[in-house]
Amino acid sequence: MTTKPIRVLVCKMAVPTIIAMVTTALYNVVDAAFIGRLSTEGTAAIGVSFAYMTFIQALGFFFGHGSGNYISRALGAKNTGSASVVASVGFITPFLIGTLAAIVSWVLRPS
Repeated sequence: MTTKPIRVLVCKMAVPTIIAMVTTALYNVVDAAFIGRLSTEGTAAIGVSFAYMTFIQALGFFFGHGSGNYISRALGAKNTGSASVVASVGFITPFLIGTLAAIVSWVLRPS
């Protein structure tokens, strides 16, 4: 990564992110199209679940981008130990927050 041109690296790293975001958007459009044929309540449920899913994704992006930024700087400084710790924290923390969000959603669900 230290010898290749920056433009090539950015383009190479952007492609998986673009594919993931397009896949998520396409999933939501197709989901809305199929569920919309069933009922109005189903379409409303998609709207609510989409907002919740967006919130969960935002938390994931928050930790992913933050830890990725720090890891990149640590690896550039040849500090692999610190990068390893931040990578672990950047993986575990969103997992725990997602688990907590799932538990709260389960407890607060309508009966």
